[in-house]
Amino acid sequence: MEWDLTAGALQERVFMFTAIQSHVDRKKLTPMTRLAQDLHITGEDASEFFDAFGKEFHVELSELNMRWDQHFHAEAGLLLNTVLVSLGCVTLASSLLVLFKFGGLFWSYNYFSPYRVYRTPIWVGSGFASLISWIAAWHHNRTSSPIAIADLIDAAEAGRWVKSYGARS
Repeated sequence: MEWDLTAGALQERVFMFTAIQSHVDRKKLTPMTRLAQDLHITGEDASEFFDAFGKEFHVELSELNMRWDQHFHAEAGLLLNTVLVSLGCVTLASSLLVLFKFGGLFWSYNYFSPYRVYRTPIWVGSGFASLISWIAAWHHNRTSSPIAIADLIDAAEAGRWVKSYGARS
């Protein structure tokens, strides 16, 4: 099946591709919709999205690949952060149960003392690592350069990644 290559048809193809890949209704997308910040396409999902985008629209993405870290953070950090946050929540919950004497014998001082919970390096370390990881991911997401659907349309029209990055000091 041949695609009509007019500018409007190409734009609509990019919108439909993005809607399908991100599982979002096409009507909610605009040229200024950002992939990471608005559609939550990050990590491995972003990699798969751009692999499919490059194949679908015959776009050379080597320029984007060289600047990948400016747009997306690794998903592995999010997985690690999730594990560390979970450990921190367990620590907090168990500490509150002991502090307020909930849970009967299982959570009693003899079996699960606050001293042991707060002094265990794994719990304390996971709490600090989780906090640092969460702050770093939040900061990276806020400072990363967004990719909008308009950038995808420009790339599809040119056949290569054409987003301007300007001079960095």
